[in-house]
Amino acid sequence: MSEISSCSRSKHRFRKKFQLLLAIVHPLHGSMNHECTKCPENSGSEPGAVSIADCLCVAGYTKENDDLCVSCVSGKYKLELGNNACVLCARRKYKTDPGPGLCENTCPQNSYSEVGANSISKCLCKAGYTNLIGNICSVCIAGKYKTAVSDEKCTECSTKFAI
Repeated sequence: MSEISSCSRSKHRFRKKFQLLLAIVHPLHGSMNHECTKCPENSGSEPGAVSIADCLCVAGYTKENDDLCVSCVSGKYKLELGNNACVLCARRKYKTDPGPGLCENTCPQNSYSEVGANSISKCLCKAGYTNLIGNICSVCIAGKYKTAVSDEKCTECSTKFAI
C-alpha cells in the first residue's frame, strides 16, 4: 500500500462514510480516495489534519454555537489559530474594527477606558481633567474640579463653606 501524503495547511483529509466502511472491510479499497478538502471559511488547520474537526478558527475569529467561525467584535482580539474565545482589549486600549488585529490604539494622555473599549469615545478623562477639544484631556483650570473618571466638564468650586 502506498503512503498517503499529508494535506497542506488549512486543508483536511476527507473520506466519505462508505469509504470508511469499505476501509474496515478491505483496507486497500477504502483508502483509494484521500482528497484534501479546504477548511470552512475563516478556519484553517495544521498540516496533516485528518477531519473537519481539525479545522480551527484563524486569528481574529472565534467558534460560534453553529460551529461557524465568526469575527471577533470590535473591542476584542484573538491572535492564534484555535476555537478559543476572543479576548477583551486591556484598559486604556481600544480596537475599532471587528476581525483580525490587535488593540493597538491607546487612549490619549490623562484619559482612561475600561477593558473591551471599541472606540476613542470610551476613553474618559481622569479626575482633575476635562475634555475641552476632540478627545484631549486638559487639567481643570484654577477654581474648578472633577473627582471622577468621566466625560463630564470640571465643576466650579463653591465659594460658600458649610459649617
